[in-house]
Amino acid sequence: MHISPPILLPYSPNGIFSDWVFQCMPVDTARNYPVNPVGAWHGGIHIPHTDISSAQANPIRAIADGTIIYARSPSENKDKKPLAYNGKTDDGCVLIRHKILIGEDPVEFVFYSLTMHLKQVRFEILSNIGQRIKREQVLGTSGVVDGKNAFHFQICCEQKMLDVLCGRIDGGINIAFPGRVKPVYGSEYYYFPAGTPVYGDIPKGFVHAPANLTTEDLYIINSGGDTKTLRKKMMVSMTTSAVLLWASIISAKHQGLIP
Repeated sequence: MHISPPILLPYSPNGIFSDWVFQCMPVDTARNYPVNPVGAWHGGIHIPHTDISSAQANPIRAIADGTIIYARSPSENKDKKPLAYNGKTDDGCVLIRHKILIGEDPVEFVFYSLTMHLKQVRFEILSNIGQRIKREQVLGTSGVVDGKNAFHFQICCEQKMLDVLCGRIDGGINIAFPGRVKPVYGSEYYYFPAGTPVYGDIPKGFVHAPANLTTEDLYIINSGGDTKTLRKKMMVSMTTSAVLLWASIISAKHQGLIP
């Protein structure tokens, strides 16, 4: 299954895909996931308007193939309570169910994508609840929430589906044992604990002293050619912050890079 952002901006073939995704999905830091600055639970993120121009609205789209489970037209009184409890708020929304097979021995994984605060929902969406929808099909246009031009977006699943995807429903990963080789979805990553020796080149023959030792837990999570990007074991908003090593790390596929 291919998954794309709910908003699509022009993409340069020479660009970095992850950078493009963040451009399509800028996050309002006051309405982030999973907790707002005021300490309230928030199940998704708010994405500000990303219209190409004031005259051309950039529509919101389905992120993947699926089935329309629920759709609602926005109410007319967005400037009155109860909708306007903290400013004008649109309440148009679309809920889509997605099913994919994951793992070497395919296991079904079901998840949902929810888009809210739409100022307009397409007729072909409203009139086809229970029907199939294609990835990148237009759902509608972004509205306002609390007087700000933005819409709410989230992905969620049942607890049992989380267990299918992650192998657990809470807690951390026991890194003392090998990971699963069956149901897997997403990118591979490599874990480097603090104290991992780093070399300026692939060690050959007698192993020389390392150029340095890492001082914190690191993960290789972004592949680009033969070079991997290392990032901290620390969440900053929706992303992790990049760290610079003393020496460049060659692809983890080369044996002997990290003894």
